[in-house]
Amino acid sequence: MMFVFFNKNKEDIKYIMTVDKMNVASEEIHMIISDIKLKNKNNLISTYKVSHAKFDWNENYGDRKAYQYLLDDLINQVAKTKVIQQLAIEAKIIDDFDYEIFLKMLEDENEIRKEKSKQGEVFYGLEEFNQKQYYQYINNNLLLQLNTYLIDHQKIKVSDEEVKQTYKDNKEYFNNLKFDEVKDKAKNLCYENKIEMYIEDKMEGVKVDYNQEELEKYVMQCLNNE
Repeated sequence: MMFVFFNKNKEDIKYIMTVDKMNVASEEIHMIISDIKLKNKNNLISTYKVSHAKFDWNENYGDRKAYQYLLDDLINQVAKTKVIQQLAIEAKIIDDFDYEIFLKMLEDENEIRKEKSKQGEVFYGLEEFNQKQYYQYINNNLLLQLNTYLIDHQKIKVSDEEVKQTYKDNKEYFNNLKFDEVKDKAKNLCYENKIEMYIEDKMEGVKVDYNQEELEKYVMQCLNNE
């Protein structure tokens, strides 16, 4: 039987997790697994000195199966994605977000790009997104807009002392240039770090609900079909 990951019809969407009141579709989980799978695999291969050829998601490494390590990372990444989406809603960057809304956004975006291409108008990026590409695109853009909102509305502030400390802690990152030469870059990095901490603090308060057996089964289906 073919295992279908991406549904185009809203009637076929299956939500298998919730983060607070936000539903998470199985397709979203599949796309996040696709993003984190290689990192998790390489970490386990490096830690437990196993060859790529012998690696198996259903084998034990340490006291846990490989897919269980990935499952922890998955839940964290899903929670982070949904917290960013919820913060974007609260900031009125977007009105709402779920997978059905996402599919409509994707359809509209591809239609706009198709029309611009037909008219010879300039636009940036792909002429047509697939679901995974657009999911990454929209979430990256939400985070960028959220960063701007948090800074502009002074939800996140940085002091001169914090900027200087960021510079001292990351001199190699700044190629050991003098502070005055990289002050703006140090300030941006300081903001990035504080926004990351802000999001992590928000993640601690969210409630993530899912059926363990159902989620593990779906994760293994994703891993075995790629």
